[in-house]
Amino acid sequence: MECLFGISGSDFCILAADTTVARSIVKMKTKGECKFRHLTPNAVMAYSGEPGDASRFADHVAAAMRLELVKGEGRDLGIDRVSAWTRKTLCDALRSRTPYNVNVLIGGCDGNTKSGTLYWMDYLGSLVKVPFGAHGYGAYFCMGLLDKEWRVGMSEEEAMTLLRKCLNDLKTRFIVALPEFAVRIIRSDGTIEESILVV
Repeated sequence: MECLFGISGSDFCILAADTTVARSIVKMKTKGECKFRHLTPNAVMAYSGEPGDASRFADHVAAAMRLELVKGEGRDLGIDRVSAWTRKTLCDALRSRTPYNVNVLIGGCDGNTKSGTLYWMDYLGSLVKVPFGAHGYGAYFCMGLLDKEWRVGMSEEEAMTLLRKCLNDLKTRFIVALPEFAVRIIRSDGTIEESILVV
């Protein structure tokens, strides 16, 4: 029942994740669950999947990126490098006895070009650079809308309007109520804005 959304722009990237924890037909928590990890000063990962797997994998990746920043004396790792490392970690686990069941969106602004970048990765380790993406049931309902309305050169306000349209579409058409979405806006100036959208 989890939903992740990502929209990239010329100088920003927006990630949104529901704040619900559910298992089968039972909601255990409806608000306050954070499904984000800040990997570098300009990269954020949104994740979903089995609660234990997802949080353990996210913590592992975030800790490894902090170590890389320390070893590299603070130099920018780049979204491409962070995404490739995350994919390799997921693929290595997939070939072991303890695979992770986690889907990931990694978004941010590349340090050199200052352009918004979004990577979509599923639990099998498929990694694709995309202009917009979604995981979970939200993808079934909103990928057509994202495909129709996303365009090159969108402003941050237009992207937020598109995200709200996706959430309203999900509220109207999806049988399960997802009352709240946490949002991270990563900008090229190095700021990361955190907010909550109530659907």
